[in-house]
Amino acid sequence: MALAALVAVSLLTLIRWPLRVDGTTPQFRPTSRAEIRPLTDGIIERVLVREGTAVNRGSPIIQLRDAELRADLDAATASVVAAERSAASAASRGDAAEERLQRLRADVLQRDAAIRDERLRSATVRAPVSGIVLTARPEERVGSRVDAGGTVLVLGRTDTLELEFGVDQRDVGRVQTGQEVRLRVDAFPQRTFVGRVSGIADMAMDTVGAVVFPVRALVPNADGALRPGMVAYARVLTAPSSVLGRAVRGPARWVRLLWWRMWS
Repeated sequence: MALAALVAVSLLTLIRWPLRVDGTTPQFRPTSRAEIRPLTDGIIERVLVREGTAVNRGSPIIQLRDAELRADLDAATASVVAAERSAASAASRGDAAEERLQRLRADVLQRDAAIRDERLRSATVRAPVSGIVLTARPEERVGSRVDAGGTVLVLGRTDTLELEFGVDQRDVGRVQTGQEVRLRVDAFPQRTFVGRVSGIADMAMDTVGAVVFPVRALVPNADGALRPGMVAYARVLTAPSSVLGRAVRGPARWVRLLWWRMWS
């Protein structure tokens, strides 16, 4: 019996493994998020992507109606050609003053044509970054008017997701950057995903009741199984603790606080 008691005490005190701290209301977010804003006003003529489409930086994603812009550019280009022809004609007649005037006019018209060409290029809205289209049903925007600088689509990276969750103030002192986070989602209950704590907020969340601090973790998502907005069940593996330490952790905290309140 003494030997059994010794073995039991040894198991309770010597064997240690990481203490798991539960996270409250975990939710996935894209690691980077970019709002697509056109540089010019216009009517959306075509949407070249759909929700969930992977796009590369510089790829066209929206085409604004550009018939009027093309007509303006063609007219400006024709005016440049006409001015250059007038300058050549004046040079052939030996009229230096008229030639200089037409050359100056051609330069002004050329700059105007360049501006109109830039506006035409702006009618094709391109992705500023690589990512996944996060906007729901973007094709429904066809025919609507957009203002310069207004958001039309949202892109985000999902190859690695950010998981944000809350940790109770009693446990936040055990959580440190770099610690392992294990989590599961309802869509894949048999699969355990692993991430790493990337940040701990200095200010508590605005919640009613328990004081909770936001904690962020980066979770690899190479196969795309996880999606922004999913709710997860997360635990942080903190510093190792024995079975006995786990059992008396709560009561010991309560006794220490009670002692401090009575005698401090």
